[in-house]
Amino acid sequence: GSPQQKAAEEANPDKEDPVFFAKSPRSCIIDPGEPYVMPVGRNIDWEGELAIVIGKTAFNVTEAQAHDHVFGYSIMYDVSDRGGPGRPLSGMFPGPNWFRGKSRDRSAPFGPAILPREFAPNPPHFRIVTKVNGAVKQDGNTRNLIWDEAHMIRFLASTLTLYPGDVLWLGTDGATEN
Repeated sequence: GSPQQKAAEEANPDKEDPVFFAKSPRSCIIDPGEPYVMPVGRNIDWEGELAIVIGKTAFNVTEAQAHDHVFGYSIMYDVSDRGGPGRPLSGMFPGPNWFRGKSRDRSAPFGPAILPREFAPNPPHFRIVTKVNGAVKQDGNTRNLIWDEAHMIRFLASTLTLYPGDVLWLGTDGATEN
């Protein structure tokens, strides 16, 4: 398997903290049909991810309370700049600069719809299929995430206040990559 799949198999969600990074909603989030252009010669990666839209202010919430703070769910395509030519064989990014790799302009196509929490299963398990130019690149289910919705909301809300309209996405779900 890939280095990401191996890391997921070795991760212990009860003993390890998830890794977060931020994207600017003004510069990164775009409609799903809008084009985005990355610099020539860069390796662009595909990551279809579950997006959670916060509906109620959350700070220091328990895992049992986390779902009550969700407005709904959507999908986000996390465009990642992995560096120069070729897909790296190990490591997430060359060096520690997650911001540059994850936060380029227009690098977060989002939506086009939000499924309200009331119409979603609890816990939320969704199949996510990622296509690049029509070819399936990932096909997986969010039940395979290392950290589930409750853990992620509790962890993040222990550091900062989550506000209505904030969007969290939960990473790649261990889907098979083509």
